[in-house]
Amino acid sequence: MRKTTFKLIFAALLSAAVPLSYAQSTLSLEPAYDPATANSEMMPIKQMMLALYTDIIKTGTGAVAVGERGHILYSNNMQDWTQSVSPTRSLLTNAFALNNNVWAVGHEQVILHSSDGGSTWSRQYLKLDAFGPLLDVLFLDAQRGFAIGVEGAILSSSDGGVTWTESVITDKTVEAAAVEVAVVDDADLSVASDDMGVDETPPHLNAIARSTLGLLIVGENGAVFSSTDQGASWVRRSLPYNGSMFGVITLDDGSMAAFGLNGNVFQTSDLGASWQKLSSDTDASVMGGTAASNGRAVFVGARGVVLTKGSNTNLLAKFVFQDGGSLAGVLPISDDEFVVVGENGIKTFKPERK
Repeated sequence: MRKTTFKLIFAALLSAAVPLSYAQSTLSLEPAYDPATANSEMMPIKQMMLALYTDIIKTGTGAVAVGERGHILYSNNMQDWTQSVSPTRSLLTNAFALNNNVWAVGHEQVILHSSDGGSTWSRQYLKLDAFGPLLDVLFLDAQRGFAIGVEGAILSSSDGGVTWTESVITDKTVEAAAVEVAVVDDADLSVASDDMGVDETPPHLNAIARSTLGLLIVGENGAVFSSTDQGASWVRRSLPYNGSMFGVITLDDGSMAAFGLNGNVFQTSDLGASWQKLSSDTDASVMGGTAASNGRAVFVGARGVVLTKGSNTNLLAKFVFQDGGSLAGVLPISDDEFVVVGENGIKTFKPERK
């Protein structure tokens, strides 16, 4: 039986938690009401601050948080937040900013875009009959971007998201890529084949990031793919763990860190060719992370876990934010204070160091 990632289970539960008034409005409105194409409900900011958010990102002028029912908040100081009118009520799963160009993705494979740091938004893409959601988005520049999701789905754009081309990463395309760029050996390919099986569907792709060496995608069941030609081809990599990775970030020292189930965090300096495990001292799933200065990073996850990584160390300091619930994203305000988002909304956390 195919395993379903914790991230997808979490998202499915949230998307099911729709107020009765929403369901009733579906029956009463003419023409038929579809949450995927309806503008988000505008609510008092105190109520919005307590909604569920799945990601928070830094923009050119501040920060943007995205989450349930298409909710989007933006801020210039990460303290005072304003709700944006979002052109969907679908659950948004992740976002990406290139200065003040911001993209968000989610269920029904919706892709939203803002050119003003998250204040106003337009819908670029939607697939109502999609098998599953898009789970992450990345742009190389203002024109070239990727959105990834379930069963190997990868969408690409060369015009800033105005149009998108659908494709799928499979073992077949990865094997062809390996021959083309000649960076993986037979052992890597055999591991990939054994992990997925000949007849199984492609793995869910959970996160994508970019370093100076290329692009890296992580997903379910230890799936990792890399590209050194800006996404034209992909190579299957091996991870020393068969569990799902929910995210990947690029540190300012050029290395990358992948994180996921059971407190697992791994670091690579060669685009996934080799990995080093970071000691987390937790079995809580790690759901979000962000880079800080001097090779430092902070990760967050289930049960309010917050993990901080210092410079030149493989040890992660563990803290617990009791009021945070399950945490999905984080941004640093300073060296010892963070904005975190998750099931209990948007909050500020300052670890008490012993």
